[in-house]
Amino acid sequence: VLNESRTQQQQRQNFRLNENSTSDDSSNNIGYVLLQKLHLLPKNEGWAAVSDLDVFFTSLYNYYYHRGIGSILGQGIVELVSLFFTLWLSLVLFAYIDWRGL
Repeated sequence: VLNESRTQQQQRQNFRLNENSTSDDSSNNIGYVLLQKLHLLPKNEGWAAVSDLDVFFTSLYNYYYHRGIGSILGQGIVELVSLFFTLWLSLVLFAYIDWRGL
């Protein structure tokens, strides 16, 4: 394949290195090529405990702003219930009511 991108070549090299590695350190043996392709793994430059401080501080601020995980989950549940009610009501109004007969 001639049109391979540089990141795909690096991922393939990392996978080969991880297969050949015999060290017991599990942090250096990330062989999940599929996850690396989908960009689901966090960036890790190797020098910090948190790879993206902006995302970390934003999530920390949201946690304290909403006063904990309970209210965050509650808000998400209420939003989902509201969405499903709106969809159900729209379906009933447009599909099951005979507007011409009224």
